[in-house]
Amino acid sequence: MQSRSEFFLTLFFQTQDLSKTRESLVAAETSQVHLQQRADDLSRQLEASLEKLSVYERRPSATTSSLVPSVEGRSREEILEAEVAELKYVSTLMVNHFS
Repeated sequence: MQSRSEFFLTLFFQTQDLSKTRESLVAAETSQVHLQQRADDLSRQLEASLEKLSVYERRPSATTSSLVPSVEGRSREEILEAEVAELKYVSTLMVNHFS
């Protein structure tokens, strides 16, 4: 049979182990939350970039080396679509920067 001091010593070490395990759990959960937030931010950036790209791909451009086609020959709707895509992209970047 264990003496009282051995019992309390064993209990002390078990409590320490439990505390370390809880700390590890909290660290892992915090890391998971931050990684999920980052993944969500990157997904929003990707969606905005793809939308912006789709606007530019729908219209022919004078030069293939430039992503920004000239204003000449574009309808007002195309110009506005490009502006909306650009604003969504910039707003996504700002949200990610300030969050």
